Amino acid sequence: MGRASRADAAKHRDEVVEAASHLFRERGIAAVSVPELMAAAGLTHGGFYRHFESKDALAATAVTAAFDGRSAQIEQVAADHEDDPAAARRIFLDDYLSVAHRDSAGDGCPNAGLATEVARLPEDSEIRTAYTDGLHRMASAIGKVGTGDEGEALVELSTLVGAMVLARAAAGDEISERILREVRDSLDRR
Repeated sequence: MGRASRADAAKHRDEVVEAASHLFRERGIAAVSVPELMAAAGLTHGGFYRHFESKDALAATAVTAAFDGRSAQIEQVAADHEDDPAAARRIFLDDYLSVAHRDSAGDGCPNAGLATEVARLPEDSEIRTAYTDGLHRMASAIGKVGTGDEGEALVELSTLVGAMVLARAAAGDEISERILREVRDSLDRR
């Protein structure tokens, strides 16, 4: 059997990034092995190093992809409701502070899924650099469904991430849904 074409190789690389983005947000970077990542992408682990220099290089790429995807979703809400910024904000808040988002960490906000792990990495880590770059992009995107004020966007992002982390940690107890509801109501009043 011959080697994969360049197009196939690029497709496989994208599949690995997508699987890593999901699994890292769901379980954490350190908790996921290269063989697990490759299996989730439907590939053998022997091909990993054809695509990435290291697991950290993949993690940085996956973190970037997670932030790109989430930021694009937020920007799309803003664009779809350009004539009604209040509706855009409500739609964004309802989505972010939903039980569905709480229960799908692998497809959710990279901040809520990765912040505590990334905080323990060295400041010069390529993963941390990808994370902070993504954090800037996401804050900018949130500004587009808010007032546009960067400071307010950072406060709102911090509030949302904190609420999601707590709601996920308390899933199964009534306080989890209450956190989501109370924070949504509080932000709606701003």
